[in-house]
Amino acid sequence: MNEIVIRDRGRGPELAGTRVTVFDIIPYLREGDHPTYIAACFALSTHEVEALIRYIEEHKEEVMAINAKIEERIARGNPPEIEEKLKKSPWHAIIKARGEEVRRRRAAEENHGTAAVKEDAVNEIVIRDRGRGPELARIRITVFDLIPYLRAGETPEEIADFLPISLDEVLALMKYIEDHKDEVMAMNAKIEERIARGNPPEVEEKLKKSRAKLMALREELERKKREQEANHAGDPCGRQYPGARADPLPRPVE
Repeated sequence: MNEIVIRDRGRGPELAGTRVTVFDIIPYLREGDHPTYIAACFALSTHEVEALIRYIEEHKEEVMAINAKIEERIARGNPPEIEEKLKKSPWHAIIKARGEEVRRRRAAEENHGTAAVKEDAVNEIVIRDRGRGPELARIRITVFDLIPYLRAGETPEEIADFLPISLDEVLALMKYIEDHKDEVMAMNAKIEERIARGNPPEVEEKLKKSRAKLMALREELERKKREQEANHAGDPCGRQYPGARADPLPRPVE
């Protein structure tokens, strides 16, 4: 099992090798979603989600204070000048028309009892700056999340497969990058520079302690799981009844 590392690269504590931060999973935790479900939403492993949850628990005051500022900025919305730029983008009208088309198709399919179009494709695609850089309004995927894939020569369809977003959303983010290329690439360069520097020693020390606690907890859970499996070994359905024998009696020969 690979070691799970959480680093602060300028966008908040996030999993090394991904752009998923602790702030990304807070809305899901508030909804009471299981770590396995959250992992599926972000294309992560359950262990990685559990590591993010553990980080939030160990740095709760700091994380929640920053998250409150992010949510406050989200509530304010984009400044008028940014909204005006988005409206002037030729892709704004195209995406809006695409959303209307999908709504009409979905309504027609529902009337005929056929499968509905994915809900993600129905909603109008909106890009907002919530304090972490320009990102999709419905999910915490920023324009910076796409840049490594674009540099690797991935197609929009392939990026849509890698990230939990639709093809139209990928195209909208790509168009935003094109329309604000100098600004976006300058911000991305700063993020990559901070990644190259790594975490300060005091942050690394905290992360080491956090990882040690997480590994100890995981080992304890695995030990309990092995014990439970051993106790249930006599029942093919995995059930255990009070007073039941560990080795079931053989059936009489007919």
